[in-house]
Amino acid sequence: MTERASFAALHSSVVGYDAAAVAKAATIHIKSSSAVPSGAEIARVSVDEATLASLLAQRQRHFHRTPAPTTTTTLPLRPTTTTLPPRPTTTTAPLTTTTIPKPTTTTVPKPTTTTTPKPTTTTTPKPAPTTTAPAATTTTTVPKPTTTTTTTAPPATTSTTTTTTVPPASSSSTAAKAGAVLGVYAGAGAVSSLAIPNSLIGHKVNFAMEFLDGTSWATMTSPEWALSNWVGTGYQMIWGVPMLPNSGASLATGATGAYNQYFTTIATKLVAAGQGSSIIRLGWEFNGGWFPWAANGQAANFIAYWQQIVTTMRAVPGANFKFEWNPTRGDQGVGNLANYYPGDNYVDIVGLDVYDQEWASYPGPVAEWQHMLTQSYGLNWLVQFGIQHNKPISIPEWGMGWTQSGEVGGGDNAYYVQQMANWAATNNVSNVVVWQDGPNALPDASQFPDATAALGQYW
Repeated sequence: MTERASFAALHSSVVGYDAAAVAKAATIHIKSSSAVPSGAEIARVSVDEATLASLLAQRQRHFHRTPAPTTTTTLPLRPTTTTLPPRPTTTTAPLTTTTIPKPTTTTVPKPTTTTTPKPTTTTTPKPAPTTTAPAATTTTTVPKPTTTTTTTAPPATTSTTTTTTVPPASSSSTAAKAGAVLGVYAGAGAVSSLAIPNSLIGHKVNFAMEFLDGTSWATMTSPEWALSNWVGTGYQMIWGVPMLPNSGASLATGATGAYNQYFTTIATKLVAAGQGSSIIRLGWEFNGGWFPWAANGQAANFIAYWQQIVTTMRAVPGANFKFEWNPTRGDQGVGNLANYYPGDNYVDIVGLDVYDQEWASYPGPVAEWQHMLTQSYGLNWLVQFGIQHNKPISIPEWGMGWTQSGEVGGGDNAYYVQQMANWAATNNVSNVVVWQDGPNALPDASQFPDATAALGQYW
Protein backbone atom coordinates (compact mmCIF):
# COMPACT_ATOMS: atom_id res chain seq x y z
CA MET A 1 0.00 0.00 0.00
CA THR A 2 1.25 3.51 -0.81
CA GLU A 3 2.06 5.97 1.95
CA ARG A 4 -0.91 8.20 1.13
CA ALA A 5 -3.32 5.32 0.91
CA SER A 6 -2.12 4.12 4.31
CA PHE A 7 -2.51 7.57 5.77
CA ALA A 8 -6.05 7.80 4.36
CA ALA A 9 -7.08 4.47 5.79
CA LEU A 10 -5.52 5.29 9.17
CA HIS A 11 -7.14 8.70 9.37
CA SER A 12 -10.55 7.29 8.46
CA SER A 13 -10.27 4.74 11.26
CA VAL A 14 -9.39 7.49 13.75
CA VAL A 15 -11.85 10.24 12.87
CA GLY A 16 -14.56 8.08 11.33
CA TYR A 17 -14.79 10.04 8.07
CA ASP A 18 -15.55 8.65 4.58
CA ALA A 19 -12.51 6.53 3.74
CA ALA A 20 -13.27 6.63 0.03
CA ALA A 21 -13.21 10.42 -0.05
CA VAL A 22 -9.97 10.52 1.81
CA ALA A 23 -8.47 7.88 -0.42
CA LYS A 24 -9.46 9.87 -3.47
CA ALA A 25 -7.42 12.75 -2.19
CA ALA A 26 -4.47 10.42 -1.74
CA THR A 27 -4.17 9.21 -5.34
CA ILE A 28 -0.55 9.89 -5.86
CA HIS A 29 1.42 6.71 -5.51
CA ILE A 30 5.05 6.90 -4.64
CA LYS A 31 6.37 4.01 -6.63
CA SER A 32 9.87 4.21 -5.39
CA SER A 33 12.03 6.50 -3.35
CA SER A 34 13.96 7.53 -6.48
CA ALA A 35 11.05 8.33 -8.86
CA VAL A 36 10.51 11.97 -9.73
CA PRO A 37 6.81 12.96 -10.02
CA SER A 38 5.61 14.88 -13.04
CA GLY A 39 4.35 18.44 -12.82
CA ALA A 40 0.76 17.26 -13.22
CA GLU A 41 1.15 14.86 -10.31
CA ILE A 42 2.61 17.56 -8.12
CA ALA A 43 -0.30 19.86 -8.91
CA ARG A 44 -2.76 17.08 -8.17
CA VAL A 45 -1.05 16.34 -4.88
CA SER A 46 -1.40 19.94 -3.81
CA VAL A 47 -5.08 19.91 -4.66
CA ASP A 48 -5.60 16.60 -2.86
CA GLU A 49 -3.73 17.76 0.23
CA ALA A 50 -5.91 20.83 0.40
CA THR A 51 -8.97 18.62 0.07
CA LEU A 52 -7.72 16.33 2.84
CA ALA A 53 -6.99 19.27 5.14
CA SER A 54 -10.47 20.64 4.53
CA LEU A 55 -12.02 17.29 5.37
CA LEU A 56 -10.01 16.98 8.57
CA ALA A 57 -10.93 20.47 9.67
CA GLN A 58 -14.60 19.72 9.08
CA ARG A 59 -14.28 16.52 11.13
CA GLN A 60 -12.63 18.33 14.01
CA ARG A 61 -15.34 20.92 14.13
CA HIS A 62 -17.90 18.17 14.07
CA PHE A 63 -16.50 16.53 17.21
CA HIS A 64 -15.36 19.76 18.86
CA ARG A 65 -11.84 18.51 18.89
CA THR A 66 -10.35 21.97 18.55
CA PRO A 67 -8.58 22.42 21.87
CA ALA A 68 -10.08 25.19 23.92
CA PRO A 69 -8.14 27.38 26.27
CA THR A 70 -7.58 25.47 29.46
CA THR A 71 -9.36 26.89 32.49
CA THR A 72 -8.44 25.48 35.88
CA THR A 73 -11.13 25.70 38.48
CA THR A 74 -10.15 25.05 42.06
CA LEU A 75 -13.07 23.68 43.93
CA PRO A 76 -13.18 24.27 47.70
CA LEU A 77 -12.28 21.28 49.76
CA ARG A 78 -15.29 19.38 50.83
CA PRO A 79 -15.67 20.13 54.52
CA THR A 80 -15.13 17.18 56.75
CA THR A 81 -18.19 16.56 58.74
CA THR A 82 -17.82 14.71 62.03
CA THR A 83 -20.93 13.30 63.45
CA LEU A 84 -20.69 13.07 67.19
CA PRO A 85 -22.60 10.30 68.86
CA PRO A 86 -25.50 11.35 71.01
CA ARG A 87 -24.42 12.58 74.38
CA PRO A 88 -24.54 9.48 76.56
CA THR A 89 -25.30 9.11 80.17
CA THR A 90 -21.95 9.42 81.92
CA THR A 91 -20.45 5.98 82.48
CA THR A 92 -17.72 5.48 85.01
CA ALA A 93 -15.52 2.68 83.79
CA PRO A 94 -12.84 1.09 85.97
CA LEU A 95 -9.50 2.35 84.87
CA THR A 96 -6.18 0.87 85.53
CA THR A 97 -4.33 4.04 86.13
CA THR A 98 -0.90 5.38 86.66
CA THR A 99 -0.08 8.77 87.80
CA ILE A 100 1.70 11.96 86.93
CA PRO A 101 1.44 14.99 89.04
CA LYS A 102 -0.19 18.34 88.67
CA PRO A 103 -3.51 17.43 87.17
CA THR A 104 -5.79 20.16 86.07
CA THR A 105 -8.97 20.84 87.97
CA THR A 106 -12.02 19.44 86.28
CA THR A 107 -15.37 20.92 85.57
CA VAL A 108 -17.71 18.13 84.44
CA PRO A 109 -20.82 19.27 82.58
CA LYS A 110 -24.27 18.03 83.41
CA PRO A 111 -25.83 15.38 82.94
CA THR A 112 -24.35 13.27 85.74
CA THR A 113 -21.62 14.25 88.18
CA THR A 114 -19.69 12.15 90.63
CA THR A 115 -18.85 13.77 93.94
CA THR A 116 -15.75 12.73 95.86
CA PRO A 117 -14.13 14.26 98.93
CA LYS A 118 -11.66 16.02 96.67
CA PRO A 119 -13.30 18.87 94.86
CA THR A 120 -14.09 18.48 91.19
CA THR A 121 -12.30 15.13 90.90
CA THR A 122 -13.91 11.93 89.66
CA THR A 123 -13.00 8.90 91.78
CA THR A 124 -12.25 5.51 90.22
CA PRO A 125 -11.05 2.29 91.94
CA LYS A 126 -7.51 3.62 91.57
CA PRO A 127 -6.49 7.30 91.49
CA ALA A 128 -8.13 8.65 88.38
CA PRO A 129 -7.10 11.47 86.15
CA THR A 130 -8.85 14.75 86.59
CA THR A 131 -10.54 15.62 83.33
CA THR A 132 -12.32 18.28 81.37
CA ALA A 133 -15.23 16.56 79.63
CA PRO A 134 -16.93 18.31 76.69
CA ALA A 135 -19.74 16.31 75.10
CA ALA A 136 -18.54 12.71 74.74
CA THR A 137 -14.79 13.23 74.71
CA THR A 138 -12.62 13.76 77.76
CA THR A 139 -9.11 15.10 77.45
CA THR A 140 -6.72 15.27 80.37
CA THR A 141 -3.75 17.58 80.17
CA VAL A 142 -0.86 16.45 82.29
CA PRO A 143 2.14 18.58 83.15
CA LYS A 144 5.52 17.36 82.18
CA PRO A 145 5.94 14.55 81.22
CA THR A 146 3.03 16.00 79.22
CA THR A 147 0.59 13.18 78.66
CA THR A 148 -2.91 13.24 77.26
CA THR A 149 -5.51 10.69 78.25
CA THR A 150 -8.50 10.58 75.93
CA THR A 151 -11.70 8.71 76.67
CA THR A 152 -14.30 8.34 73.91
CA ALA A 153 -17.71 7.29 75.11
CA PRO A 154 -20.33 6.34 72.50
CA PRO A 155 -23.79 5.29 73.69
CA ALA A 156 -23.87 2.24 75.96
CA THR A 157 -20.09 1.68 75.79
CA THR A 158 -17.01 3.32 77.16
CA SER A 159 -13.73 3.04 75.27
CA THR A 160 -10.67 4.32 77.07
CA THR A 161 -7.16 4.86 75.75
CA THR A 162 -4.72 5.64 78.55
CA THR A 163 -1.10 6.58 78.19
CA THR A 164 -0.36 7.72 81.73
CA THR A 165 -2.76 8.48 84.53
CA VAL A 166 -2.44 11.37 86.90
CA PRO A 167 -3.46 10.83 90.52
CA PRO A 168 -6.09 13.10 92.00
CA ALA A 169 -4.85 16.43 93.20
CA SER A 170 -4.05 16.61 96.87
CA SER A 171 -6.58 18.61 98.81
CA SER A 172 -5.49 21.51 100.95
CA SER A 173 -5.98 19.36 104.06
CA THR A 174 -3.67 16.69 102.64
CA ALA A 175 -1.01 19.29 101.88
CA ALA A 176 -1.39 20.70 105.38
CA LYS A 177 -0.88 17.29 106.96
CA ALA A 178 2.13 16.54 104.79
CA GLY A 179 3.60 19.99 105.33
CA ALA A 180 3.31 19.61 109.10
CA VAL A 181 5.76 16.67 109.14
CA LEU A 182 8.15 17.96 106.47
CA GLY A 183 11.77 18.44 107.41
CA VAL A 184 14.91 19.37 105.47
CA TYR A 185 18.57 18.48 105.46
CA ALA A 186 20.30 21.31 103.59
CA GLY A 187 23.94 20.53 104.41
CA ALA A 188 26.21 21.01 107.38
CA GLY A 189 25.29 24.22 109.17
CA ALA A 190 23.21 25.41 106.20
CA VAL A 191 20.49 27.12 108.18
CA SER A 192 20.00 29.87 105.61
CA SER A 193 19.35 27.31 102.85
CA LEU A 194 16.08 26.36 104.50
CA ALA A 195 14.71 29.68 103.32
CA ILE A 196 14.25 28.08 99.88
CA PRO A 197 11.85 25.29 100.89
CA ASN A 198 10.19 27.56 103.43
CA SER A 199 9.36 30.06 100.71
CA LEU A 200 8.32 27.33 98.31
CA ILE A 201 5.77 25.68 100.58
CA GLY A 202 4.61 28.97 102.07
CA HIS A 203 5.56 28.26 105.68
CA LYS A 204 8.51 27.31 107.82
CA VAL A 205 9.21 23.58 107.91
CA ASN A 206 9.00 22.05 111.36
CA PHE A 207 12.04 19.77 111.23
CA ALA A 208 15.69 20.25 110.37
CA MET A 209 18.41 17.61 110.38
CA GLU A 210 22.13 17.82 111.15
CA PHE A 211 24.89 15.22 111.64
CA LEU A 212 27.65 14.90 114.17
CA ASP A 213 31.11 14.52 112.67
CA GLY A 214 31.98 10.81 112.81
CA THR A 215 35.64 11.15 111.86
CA SER A 216 36.77 10.16 115.36
CA TRP A 217 35.56 9.96 118.93
CA ALA A 218 37.02 13.43 119.44
CA THR A 219 34.95 14.97 116.65
CA MET A 220 31.82 13.10 117.70
CA THR A 221 32.06 14.45 121.23
CA SER A 222 32.73 18.01 120.06
CA PRO A 223 29.44 19.08 118.42
CA GLU A 224 29.72 22.72 119.48
CA TRP A 225 30.00 24.14 115.96
CA ALA A 226 26.98 22.20 114.71
CA LEU A 227 24.95 23.13 117.77
CA SER A 228 25.80 26.82 117.48
CA ASN A 229 24.29 26.97 114.00
CA TRP A 230 20.88 25.70 115.05
CA VAL A 231 20.34 27.02 118.56
CA GLY A 232 17.52 29.55 118.56
CA THR A 233 16.31 28.79 115.01
CA GLY A 234 13.03 27.29 116.21
CA TYR A 235 13.37 24.04 114.26
CA GLN A 236 12.68 20.66 115.85
CA MET A 237 16.11 19.09 115.41
CA ILE A 238 16.95 15.60 114.25
CA TRP A 239 20.57 14.73 115.06
CA GLY A 240 22.31 12.01 113.07
CA VAL A 241 24.53 10.37 115.69
CA PRO A 242 27.07 7.80 114.45
CA MET A 243 27.31 4.62 116.51
CA LEU A 244 31.02 4.31 115.73
CA PRO A 245 33.76 6.60 114.40
CA ASN A 246 35.21 5.94 110.98
CA SER A 247 37.86 3.59 112.35
CA GLY A 248 39.21 1.94 115.49
CA ALA A 249 35.96 0.70 117.03
CA SER A 250 33.46 -2.14 116.66
CA LEU A 251 29.90 -3.12 117.43
CA ALA A 252 31.10 -6.02 119.53
CA THR A 253 33.15 -3.75 121.77
CA GLY A 254 30.34 -1.22 121.99
CA ALA A 255 27.98 -3.98 123.11
CA THR A 256 30.07 -4.34 126.28
CA GLY A 257 29.51 -0.71 127.28
CA ALA A 258 33.12 0.28 126.55
CA TYR A 259 32.07 3.40 124.62
CA ASN A 260 29.31 4.67 126.90
CA GLN A 261 31.30 7.64 128.16
CA TYR A 262 31.36 9.16 124.69
CA PHE A 263 27.58 9.15 124.50
CA THR A 264 27.30 10.64 127.96
CA THR A 265 29.35 13.56 126.68
CA ILE A 266 27.24 13.93 123.53
CA ALA A 267 23.98 13.88 125.47
CA THR A 268 25.25 16.38 128.03
CA LYS A 269 26.27 18.88 125.33
CA LEU A 270 22.97 18.49 123.50
CA VAL A 271 21.00 19.18 126.66
CA ALA A 272 23.20 22.18 127.51
CA ALA A 273 22.48 23.66 124.08
CA GLY A 274 18.73 23.33 124.54
CA GLN A 275 18.53 20.19 122.42
CA GLY A 276 17.44 17.77 125.14
CA SER A 277 14.16 17.01 123.30
CA SER A 278 15.75 16.32 119.96
CA ILE A 279 15.23 13.23 117.82
CA ILE A 280 18.38 11.08 117.88
CA ARG A 281 18.83 9.28 114.56
CA LEU A 282 21.22 6.64 115.82
CA GLY A 283 23.22 4.35 113.54
CA TRP A 284 21.11 5.10 110.43
CA GLU A 285 21.01 2.69 107.47
CA PHE A 286 22.56 -0.09 109.56
CA ASN A 287 21.34 -2.71 107.05
CA GLY A 288 23.59 -1.28 104.34
CA GLY A 289 27.28 -2.00 104.03
CA TRP A 290 28.61 1.54 103.76
CA PHE A 291 28.90 2.73 107.40
CA PRO A 292 31.24 1.50 110.15
CA TRP A 293 28.22 0.22 112.11
CA ALA A 294 27.03 -2.06 109.28
CA ALA A 295 25.17 -4.76 111.19
CA ASN A 296 25.00 -7.64 108.72
CA GLY A 297 25.70 -10.82 110.67
CA GLN A 298 25.97 -8.90 113.95
CA ALA A 299 22.36 -8.54 114.99
CA ALA A 300 23.04 -9.41 118.64
CA ASN A 301 25.95 -6.96 118.93
CA PHE A 302 23.97 -4.23 117.17
CA ILE A 303 21.01 -4.62 119.54
CA ALA A 304 23.12 -4.79 122.67
CA TYR A 305 25.17 -1.74 121.67
CA TRP A 306 22.03 0.24 120.74
CA GLN A 307 20.57 -0.48 124.16
CA GLN A 308 23.81 0.65 125.84
CA ILE A 309 23.73 3.99 124.00
CA VAL A 310 20.04 4.69 124.64
CA THR A 311 20.29 3.87 128.31
CA THR A 312 23.39 6.06 128.66
CA MET A 313 21.94 9.11 126.90
CA ARG A 314 18.60 8.93 128.71
CA ALA A 315 20.44 8.93 132.01
CA VAL A 316 21.75 12.48 131.47
CA PRO A 317 19.72 15.03 133.48
CA GLY A 318 17.38 17.04 131.28
CA ALA A 319 17.41 14.45 128.50
CA ASN A 320 14.08 13.77 126.78
CA PHE A 321 15.39 12.34 123.52
CA LYS A 322 13.38 10.30 121.03
CA PHE A 323 15.41 7.55 119.38
CA GLU A 324 14.81 6.75 115.72
CA TRP A 325 15.59 3.25 114.41
CA ASN A 326 16.31 3.62 110.70
CA PRO A 327 17.14 1.00 108.07
CA THR A 328 17.18 1.90 104.38
CA ARG A 329 14.51 0.47 102.10
CA GLY A 330 14.78 -2.85 100.34
CA ASP A 331 16.37 -6.18 101.01
CA GLN A 332 20.05 -5.39 101.54
CA GLY A 333 20.96 -9.00 102.20
CA VAL A 334 21.02 -8.85 106.01
CA GLY A 335 17.98 -11.04 106.58
CA ASN A 336 14.86 -10.19 108.54
CA LEU A 337 15.08 -6.61 109.80
CA ALA A 338 13.01 -7.55 112.84
CA ASN A 339 16.06 -9.45 114.05
CA TYR A 340 17.88 -6.11 114.38
CA TYR A 341 15.12 -4.33 116.29
CA PRO A 342 16.37 -3.28 119.75
CA GLY A 343 12.93 -3.51 121.35
CA ASP A 344 10.05 -1.15 121.99
CA ASN A 345 11.62 0.18 125.20
CA TYR A 346 14.63 1.45 123.24
CA VAL A 347 12.94 2.81 120.11
CA ASP A 348 10.54 5.76 119.82
CA ILE A 349 10.23 6.14 116.02
CA VAL A 350 10.64 3.60 113.21
CA GLY A 351 12.08 5.09 110.00
CA LEU A 352 13.00 4.08 106.46
CA ASP A 353 15.12 6.00 103.92
CA VAL A 354 13.39 6.17 100.53
CA TYR A 355 15.09 7.69 97.48
CA ASP A 356 13.72 7.67 93.93
CA GLN A 357 16.43 5.28 92.86
CA GLU A 358 17.01 1.77 91.55
CA TRP A 359 19.87 -0.49 90.55
CA ALA A 360 20.72 -1.03 86.87
CA SER A 361 17.40 0.13 85.40
CA TYR A 362 14.54 2.43 86.36
CA PRO A 363 11.03 1.14 85.55
CA GLY A 364 9.27 4.52 85.33
CA PRO A 365 7.59 6.73 87.94
CA VAL A 366 4.41 4.76 88.48
CA ALA A 367 5.99 1.31 88.47
CA GLU A 368 8.77 2.51 90.75
CA TRP A 369 6.31 3.96 93.26
CA GLN A 370 4.45 0.65 93.36
CA HIS A 371 7.76 -1.09 93.92
CA MET A 372 8.60 1.28 96.79
CA LEU A 373 5.30 0.33 98.41
CA THR A 374 5.33 -3.43 97.92
CA GLN A 375 8.97 -4.52 97.87
CA SER A 376 10.52 -6.40 100.77
CA TYR A 377 11.15 -3.80 103.48
CA GLY A 378 9.36 -1.10 101.53
CA LEU A 379 6.78 1.45 102.60
CA ASN A 380 4.00 -1.06 103.22
CA TRP A 381 6.34 -3.01 105.47
CA LEU A 382 7.19 0.18 107.38
CA VAL A 383 3.53 1.00 107.99
CA GLN A 384 2.79 -2.51 109.28
CA PHE A 385 5.92 -2.64 111.43
CA GLY A 386 4.96 0.67 113.05
CA ILE A 387 1.45 -0.58 113.75
CA GLN A 388 2.78 -3.85 115.15
CA HIS A 389 5.06 -2.01 117.59
CA ASN A 390 2.71 0.93 118.22
CA LYS A 391 5.31 3.41 116.98
CA PRO A 392 5.05 6.44 114.73
CA ILE A 393 6.96 6.07 111.49
CA SER A 394 9.24 8.39 109.56
CA ILE A 395 11.18 8.92 106.36
CA PRO A 396 14.47 10.34 107.71
CA GLU A 397 15.79 10.78 104.17
CA TRP A 398 13.92 11.03 100.88
CA GLY A 399 14.54 12.84 97.63
CA MET A 400 15.55 12.64 94.00
CA GLY A 401 17.70 9.78 92.78
CA TRP A 402 21.07 9.97 91.08
CA THR A 403 22.66 7.99 88.26
CA GLN A 404 26.12 6.63 88.96
CA SER A 405 27.96 3.37 89.68
CA GLY A 406 25.12 1.16 88.49
CA GLU A 407 22.41 3.18 90.20
CA VAL A 408 19.69 4.89 88.17
CA GLY A 409 17.50 7.74 89.40
CA GLY A 410 14.06 8.78 88.26
CA GLY A 411 15.08 12.30 87.25
CA ASP A 412 12.63 15.18 87.54
CA ASN A 413 9.87 13.04 89.03
CA ALA A 414 6.94 15.14 90.24
CA TYR A 415 4.80 12.01 90.63
CA TYR A 416 7.10 10.66 93.33
CA VAL A 417 6.95 13.96 95.24
CA GLN A 418 3.17 13.99 95.13
CA GLN A 419 2.83 10.37 96.19
CA MET A 420 5.17 10.94 99.12
CA ALA A 421 2.91 13.79 100.25
CA ASN A 422 -0.21 11.61 99.98
CA TRP A 423 1.53 8.80 101.86
CA ALA A 424 2.76 11.11 104.63
CA ALA A 425 -0.70 12.63 105.06
CA THR A 426 -2.48 9.29 105.40
CA ASN A 427 -0.17 7.42 107.80
CA ASN A 428 1.02 7.86 111.39
CA VAL A 429 4.11 9.82 110.39
CA SER A 430 6.45 11.67 112.74
CA ASN A 431 8.73 13.35 110.20
CA VAL A 432 9.64 13.21 106.50
CA VAL A 433 13.00 14.83 105.78
CA VAL A 434 13.78 15.83 102.19
CA TRP A 435 17.44 15.84 101.13
CA GLN A 436 18.39 19.32 99.92
CA ASP A 437 22.11 18.83 99.47
CA GLY A 438 24.46 17.80 96.66
CA PRO A 439 23.64 16.87 93.06
CA ASN A 440 20.24 15.36 93.89
CA ALA A 441 19.04 18.25 96.06
CA LEU A 442 15.33 18.97 96.29
CA PRO A 443 14.14 21.65 95.89
CA ASP A 444 16.25 22.66 92.90
CA ALA A 445 14.25 24.55 90.29
CA SER A 446 17.04 24.45 87.72
CA GLN A 447 17.66 20.69 87.83
CA PHE A 448 14.24 19.40 88.97
CA PRO A 449 11.69 22.08 88.02
CA ASP A 450 8.63 19.81 88.05
CA ALA A 451 9.54 18.03 91.27
CA THR A 452 10.29 21.37 92.90
CA ALA A 453 6.89 22.74 91.84
CA ALA A 454 5.23 19.60 93.18
CA LEU A 455 6.97 20.08 96.53
CA GLY A 456 5.46 23.55 96.73
CA GLN A 457 2.02 22.36 95.63
CA TYR A 458 1.53 19.17 97.61
CA TRP A 459 3.45 19.97 100.80
